[in-house]
Amino acid sequence: MIRVNKYFIPYVIFLIIVGYKGNLIYAFFIVIIHEAVHYLTAKHYNFSGFDIELIAFGASIKFKELDDASPKEDLIISLSGPLSNFVLAAILYYINTIVHCDEIYMLFAGNIAIGIFNLIPAFPLDGGRILRDILYFKFSYKKANRIMINISTVIGAFLMFFYIVLFLKDLIILILES
Repeated sequence: MIRVNKYFIPYVIFLIIVGYKGNLIYAFFIVIIHEAVHYLTAKHYNFSGFDIELIAFGASIKFKELDDASPKEDLIISLSGPLSNFVLAAILYYINTIVHCDEIYMLFAGNIAIGIFNLIPAFPLDGGRILRDILYFKFSYKKANRIMINISTVIGAFLMFFYIVLFLKDLIILILES
């Protein structure tokens, strides 16, 4: 079932108002392919019963049975999305060396960005699941999950601080220029 998060439509309207019309389509295309690869990989391991949720920053796929996956299966399913972005980026880069097209370059850069972003080791990103699965090979699931929650909290706090500093820096520059 495909669900739309309550923040999705207002966010899309906001992005259209501020001028991200074309880029928005490319971004959602890349994210849908990313999630489709997760889906196909999970189907390969015979997982079923899924929901795709369109959220403000892309899409998320949730399998009802995925909690029953072994760490190896979950690791492969989690890696499949970012790896597909890098494979697609390599293909698009090669095509762009021949054709030299701005749209192809944008898809190339978008795939690199989505692939790298999803490898950030914080929940709910793929990188959080990947690191948790790696930790699970050494620790219990509960301890690996607790470690990942702590890491996710620290990364989240750092990113919020970073964005606040960037915002304040621009605000200070605007004040000084006026």
